[in-house]
Amino acid sequence: MSAADAQAAAEAYKGTASIIQGVLIAISAVVAVCGYFAQARLNRRERNRQHNLEETRQLLKNIVGPAQALAYSGWCAWLNFNANFVYKGQLERTDLLGIYERVTGNPEAFNMHMAHTDYMDMDRFVSSETEAHIRANPTSPISVEYRRFVARLLKDFLRPLAEKVRDFNIYPVPTVAEFKRRYPCFANSFSLRKTIFIRTLSFVSELDHIVTVQWEQEGDFTNLFPISETWCTAITGYLAAMVTDLKAKIEALTDSTADQDNLNTSPLSRKEQKRMARAFSKANETESSKYRTSAPGGIPHEQKK
Repeated sequence: MSAADAQAAAEAYKGTASIIQGVLIAISAVVAVCGYFAQARLNRRERNRQHNLEETRQLLKNIVGPAQALAYSGWCAWLNFNANFVYKGQLERTDLLGIYERVTGNPEAFNMHMAHTDYMDMDRFVSSETEAHIRANPTSPISVEYRRFVARLLKDFLRPLAEKVRDFNIYPVPTVAEFKRRYPCFANSFSLRKTIFIRTLSFVSELDHIVTVQWEQEGDFTNLFPISETWCTAITGYLAAMVTDLKAKIEALTDSTADQDNLNTSPLSRKEQKRMARAFSKANETESSKYRTSAPGGIPHEQKK
């Protein structure tokens, strides 16, 4: 090869190398730009995840969790009042089943309540027989204690609960189809998923008027329970299901071990219902309560008709 040919080959090689280098630089630039956008997208997803996680935690901690605790505590206070004062020593069945049977007159009321088919709301705190006794004897020990209990239930649990659920539009309610499946007894309500909240607010408002105006100001003890609204005890399980759903969402956003919810909100089998009733009965025998040291309440046996 002549010197001229060698020189031409060298120049051609340099040109090819420059082209290859330029292509590699261009590819690197494209990869860098794609990497930048991919990283930006990942960062945006991470920010959204952190934002959703924080919002969910705050909703659980500040809104839904406290509301569920108030609803559940109020329901348990009502059960304890009946089991350990009003009908102490008078229940033939395990406490939970016996209380619902005594108050409603239906031996299957508690089972139906836990299955979400009926008795998701109560139209009295005690049986109609006990109400009649209280009205006829407004100064009797049980009458006085009944009013004290209702005032305490209102002050410590129902008023704070009403404040928590007043803005019910922020609560993570289930879909319409899921709500109808869980609560068939409310499936035909015009307000559907808002029904339980609305009825709770209406009930607390009327009960507040009875306690603060009729009882405390006017001294009129005729009304023992709201006449236009029932106590929608379904709110306890409704909020508990939301707590469970929020915990599951937090778990998904953090990929952590699931928090264990200590309240099963799905319809219970008969075996599970009996286990829950036995547990409540055992707790009543061992735990302390304002009413556990009181003399048996309710209507004196000789006064029953």
